[in-house]
Amino acid sequence: MTNCTCTVTECKHNDDHCCCKSEILVNTDSKNDCSCGCTCCASFDQKTSDSFKNSTQTPNPALKIGCNAVQCIHNENHLCQAESVAINGMNTQSGNHTECATFQAR
Repeated sequence: MTNCTCTVTECKHNDDHCCCKSEILVNTDSKNDCSCGCTCCASFDQKTSDSFKNSTQTPNPALKIGCNAVQCIHNENHLCQAESVAINGMNTQSGNHTECATFQAR
C-alpha cells in the first residue's frame, strides 16, 4: 500500500485531498492519451452537482496503485512501489488532465 495525496478536488472520490477508493490506476500518455504529460489518473470520476458523499466511502491515505507507466522507477510489475504518491490536477473535467507527480523516469 502506498500513501497517496490528491489535489484533484473535481473528482468525486476526493475527500480532503485523500482518495476514497481502495485502489487507483495510473495510465500513461500512450495508453490513455493524457494531455498533461506522461501520466494521468485513470480512476478519475467527475464530481457532478447531484454527487453526494457516500457514507461508506472514507478517505484512504494508503491504497493500492496500479500503474501502466512502466518507464517509472517506482513501477514494479504494474504496481507502484513508491512510499508516497501525489496525484495532481486543478479545475479538470477529465482524468486526462491529471498527473502522477511522483513519476520519475528510469
